[in-house]
Amino acid sequence: MKKLFTLLLVLTCCVGTASAWGDLYLICPQNNNWSNTSFSDNFKFTCLAENQYRATIPGSYVNTSQFNFRFRDRSSDTWQNISPESTENDAEISPNTTYSTNWQNSSVKCFYIPQNSNAKYVHIYCNWNTSTNKWDITCKYVEEQTTYNVAYTNPSEWSDVYVYSFLDGVVLTDAWPGTKIDLTDGVYKSTITGAPGSRVIFNKGESGDGNQSWTMDVEDDAVYKYDGRVSNQTLTLNTYGMATYCSAYPLDFSSVSPSGLTAYRISAAADGNLTKEALAKVPAGVGVYVEGAAGAEYTIPTTATATAIGTNMLVGVTSDTNINQVAGDNTNFILTVNAADGDVATPKFFKVNSEGNKVLANRAYLQIPTAYVNAREFFWFVDETEENETTGINAVNGTISNGAAIYNLAGQKVSNDYKGIVIVNGKKIIRK
Repeated sequence: MKKLFTLLLVLTCCVGTASAWGDLYLICPQNNNWSNTSFSDNFKFTCLAENQYRATIPGSYVNTSQFNFRFRDRSSDTWQNISPESTENDAEISPNTTYSTNWQNSSVKCFYIPQNSNAKYVHIYCNWNTSTNKWDITCKYVEEQTTYNVAYTNPSEWSDVYVYSFLDGVVLTDAWPGTKIDLTDGVYKSTITGAPGSRVIFNKGESGDGNQSWTMDVEDDAVYKYDGRVSNQTLTLNTYGMATYCSAYPLDFSSVSPSGLTAYRISAAADGNLTKEALAKVPAGVGVYVEGAAGAEYTIPTTATATAIGTNMLVGVTSDTNINQVAGDNTNFILTVNAADGDVATPKFFKVNSEGNKVLANRAYLQIPTAYVNAREFFWFVDETEENETTGINAVNGTISNGAAIYNLAGQKVSNDYKGIVIVNGKKIIRK
């Protein structure tokens, strides 16, 4: 991958006996004046490999008539042609056929491509054949366009972000610096219409180091940073099979490998119960609660097509962040196994310590309106019918010893004489 200024200046290859040639251009005339060296329509060839060049023209050139063109070297003030060897003034290059020639320096003869009303682009190949010492010239119609959704993370924090895309010499977005794009769902998104082989450069409206990304291949649903595509993200769950998570990149939880990991937003909390809703594509910087297999490692693809997820009480962080117990009208909770006096053995969202807590990078904390909190020490996901459910309760009229803290199903600390279903050391007990 090379940057734009390199791309425009140094796209040459060492080509057999044609090695004296420099940059190779595809041209068509102004008003059929082939002697004019300032052609309005000229396309520079991309060097695909040693001895292999390709130029691309818009399909509009051949939609209504044939397209006449020549090849010229523009490494010096003296332009040279690659012309057909035939005695006629032009030679047809039909798709999937090859025309071979070593005739150069003709100022009259040219090649032409037949009309094709369905062409979106035309690839024209000019390859030096070291066996025959001739140019092998071929063409290919591209009759389908592809829409690519791409996103840029803007790691350099440019105030403005532009996207410039092209297919060989055909500009797919606006002329340099391209089309300005806005921050949406945590990234800078754009849709590019092109064909395989399209490339993209993100920039701040200027060229040069620090002002633009590398030149990168366009891939659908790809998320890019300065020097390439962002890799899929990896998440390893703890022994409880649950965690909070936040990524600096938008992620597709519907395509996780292996399957079995689910991401949730937390959208409501009342009477000590939390409501969770499964998510598919999550924007960058959004906190989620995840559940999966204990200790499993999951690979989560990045995506350029994540959208806003709606109300979410989880606040994600992408770097270590210190938080207080109270923030404005809200109270903060973190997912932990530690209650206020350290005796609850299963994770829940417990209230942040009075002196505050640190939330580690790529995790999230729960922010509950203080009006909902009252005396609760924790919040968790509890079914509405659970208070009437006896299945799974570990003991009936159990004895509580060693001064263990007692909580009701709302997460409120209660006294030792409290009657009903209580939680002690992470277990439910009925006390009569």
